[in-house]
Amino acid sequence: MAASPCPGRAAAAMGLERVTGGNMEKQQITPGLFGQTVAADTRRGEFDWKNEQILAGGIQPDIVFIGDSITQLWELSCYFPASLRIVKRGISGDQMRYIARRFEADVVQLHPRWCVLLAGINDSWELEYDPAAFTGGEDPQQLLERVKDYFDAVMQQARDAGIPLVVCSVLPVNMPYRQCDAQRNEYILRLNAYLRERCAQQGLAYVDYHTAMTDSTGQRMRAGLTHEGLHPNAAGYKIMAKILYGALSEQKAFL
Repeated sequence: MAASPCPGRAAAAMGLERVTGGNMEKQQITPGLFGQTVAADTRRGEFDWKNEQILAGGIQPDIVFIGDSITQLWELSCYFPASLRIVKRGISGDQMRYIARRFEADVVQLHPRWCVLLAGINDSWELEYDPAAFTGGEDPQQLLERVKDYFDAVMQQARDAGIPLVVCSVLPVNMPYRQCDAQRNEYILRLNAYLRERCAQQGLAYVDYHTAMTDSTGQRMRAGLTHEGLHPNAAGYKIMAKILYGALSEQKAFL
């Protein structure tokens, strides 16, 4: 059964808005926005400088963590051995389309022993109607297929480069104050099912955070693991670290 579109999606006009004044009604021209701020650009200079130093030093990272704000905010040194050379390439707000484009720079050229990928939640904002930009939410199935393609592209890049990739499930969210909370959690379930299947097909490690962090609904983030329904707090990161450490140990990543 196809996911239902987000409420308000059909309300977005294609650059036109009906204006009524007295007995007169006309179409107001509202062109919307002409540009888009790309989150991935906010740390591009920083990462280029850091990547240059790693390459110049001939250093091979043990693990590169790549993703969005959930990776950026994760204080990895609190959970993983200090002996590991860990490189963090998380960008708040980043989406899979841009992670696929920067994967060569931030992972492949550094040639780490392992790469941990955690992303996909920010793509779900596309489900929501944006009244400022006069844009309707994207069809859930169309969005899912597009994000699948980006994950496939990253998996292919890692495989071509001979870099073992660990793919992490998208975390559950609990944001009833946002549009499309139910649709977002349905998208997460369907995307995670796809990632689990693709990892099994390609012999990649799949790390399931989602199951351990949901409440009794099996969809929403469990209380006590987040401050605002999206990002893990210390308790949430502790669960994630334990699960990931176990998965990496099974893959003999620390040998």
